[in-house]
Amino acid sequence: MGLIWLHPWRLIMAVAVALLLTVLLVRSRRMTWRWKLRCLVWPALATMFWAGAAAEPFLQVAPRTDHIVALLDLSAGARTAPWQNPQWLWTFLGRHLPAAMRVTVVGFGTQCQVLRRDVPLDNPGAWPKAWAVRSLSHAVFSRALAWNRSGLAHAPRWLFTAGLAPWPRLKLTSLPFTVALTLVRPTMVDAGITNLRALPSATGVTLVGTVRCTGKAQVMLQAYRNGLRIADQLLTFTQAGVRRVRIEDIPPDDHQTLDYRVKLVGADPWPQDNQAAILLAPAHPESVLIVTRHPGNWLVAMGPRHWRVVGPGAFPSTPRRLQRYQMVVLSNIPQALLPPRAAAILGDFVRHTGGGLLIAGSCCAFGPGGYALRWRVGTSGRPETTLESLSPLASVPPNRKPVRVIFLIDESGSMIDHVPGTAGQSEFNVATHAVLNAVAALHKTDRVKIFAFNGQTRLLLSATVGAIRRKIVSRLSAIVPTGATNPDSALPALKKVLRSGDILIVLTDGRIAKMNVPAWTRLILSRHIKLVVVAPLAPNSLLTHVAAATGALRFSTHQFRRWPAMLRTALQRELAGKARTTALSWHEEQGPLAGITHAWIEVYQKAGAKLLAGAIHGNHPLAAVWRLGLGHVAALAFSEKSVAYRHLLQRILQAIVPPPGNSDFVLSQRRMGRIWRVRVLARNARGFINGADLS
Repeated sequence: MGLIWLHPWRLIMAVAVALLLTVLLVRSRRMTWRWKLRCLVWPALATMFWAGAAAEPFLQVAPRTDHIVALLDLSAGARTAPWQNPQWLWTFLGRHLPAAMRVTVVGFGTQCQVLRRDVPLDNPGAWPKAWAVRSLSHAVFSRALAWNRSGLAHAPRWLFTAGLAPWPRLKLTSLPFTVALTLVRPTMVDAGITNLRALPSATGVTLVGTVRCTGKAQVMLQAYRNGLRIADQLLTFTQAGVRRVRIEDIPPDDHQTLDYRVKLVGADPWPQDNQAAILLAPAHPESVLIVTRHPGNWLVAMGPRHWRVVGPGAFPSTPRRLQRYQMVVLSNIPQALLPPRAAAILGDFVRHTGGGLLIAGSCCAFGPGGYALRWRVGTSGRPETTLESLSPLASVPPNRKPVRVIFLIDESGSMIDHVPGTAGQSEFNVATHAVLNAVAALHKTDRVKIFAFNGQTRLLLSATVGAIRRKIVSRLSAIVPTGATNPDSALPALKKVLRSGDILIVLTDGRIAKMNVPAWTRLILSRHIKLVVVAPLAPNSLLTHVAAATGALRFSTHQFRRWPAMLRTALQRELAGKARTTALSWHEEQGPLAGITHAWIEVYQKAGAKLLAGAIHGNHPLAAVWRLGLGHVAALAFSEKSVAYRHLLQRILQAIVPPPGNSDFVLSQRRMGRIWRVRVLARNARGFINGADLS
């Protein structure tokens, strides 16, 4: 332990004040000691104390003398350094340090790695024959000096380096240990590529790279695009340093993958870092499958000619047939028009193969397209995958309030007639299946009431969906249709239970002889009830007049087996977002694009989805993207014929289409007989690590 002054030159003032005090004390012999203390001694001592404090003294603790940390530079500039051999380091340290000293060897480049811990100098067998680490691109001295380990905070350091990296700005007090330095100039000059980036623009591609050299050298930089040489640059290094290079290129076609490779040509003893590669995806995907009912739509017109366009009926039936495409586009396709397992196939295509999926529509997708309905049941007994589960935009609000749905089912004697093409099922059985499918599309917290009417009305079930889902089949299957058809018998019961905003669904065969049209109209309009009528209605029937007077949603058909699909569509239209034709101003979420659309659908952003475009006024998301497994899915809920909309669509395609390769890891293979030759170009941190050929 010792006292050390950080600024010793400031002690000159203290020495000068001490000499002046001595002179004044000698000349003031006649003055009293009280006067001397008050006027001379105390001011002088205060000045000397201030000067000593300004010199910043501190106590230095003696470091441990039984342990030392050897910091080895393992960058490319130190490849020829003698410490690359552990035996040389043992010999060198043994000549300068006591035999009882223990050494911890730490290699550094861009990161630090402990090569050996607590190796004794008096035991040469404990030292390895070679270090178990590869050479790194460049050295960072601040990382090496910041390395610390419990118990070695004050242990001295011995730094072995080639000195080709900038030294950090340090103060004496910032290092709690002493540092010994050994500098070795490289015997052979090495040049290598440490960084390469591609910057696409509207006019072309700019390659920006970094070349590092360990001494005086002259090398030729060659750039290739898809095997064609596009540029040559002569780089002259008068001393060790770093040079930034910039290459401009204008590709002839924006529909192909760009494979850029940069090479250094020259006398270089280490060619492993003399090349780098980067891949750029084309502006448009190379292989796209568009599923649409209108082959001449906007998406087909903007894409290349080799994009494949099919109708909903020609959708691939297996996931293997989709693997040839990079992306699948569903353009204004209702879910009912696709094959039963289309959503499941698309889910496997995105999750497991990394494909892209774009769900676009402005009138027949999302809510109007029935994306949220789970009405098909798979072989496992669970509802099959829907397009709603794949899309980042939801058709139904994710946290909507529970709704109340009242079913009014006709159980009169006319409902016992058999329905053709249903294996002998009656009209009432078909109505039962329609109710089951409708309840399956509701949330567990939604409340359901089921009434049955003939000459009189009775309440069959009343509870939440989660509580009565299993009871519906047993209660409805026990009913035997009989009696007359009198819907007016349900008016007293409905007046007691109907509330504002309820959904009333009427299922009947339409054979109604008597009905109080004014009373039904007043009830529906005064309570603001959403009426849905599923029945074969004649133009002048009483139920038709009620539906027309109340603005009800009518599904009129004599094919009773279509009732389940009609009821699904009815609930979807009432609960999901509607298709709109009003003017809506939109803008890109993180960009300058904006416009006005007259065809859009009400959708809702899901948690975890990234918003791409939305309405300027109001909370109306219009485009979003999210990651699903290995791939990405984007949703676009509006259309417009403008340049801004085309640019937005191009950015969406680039966001979801998987690139043909990763610029940080480029793999090339070639078959030679029965042997595959594989070459890997990988980048770690800011430097390339190019391995040898693998067979």
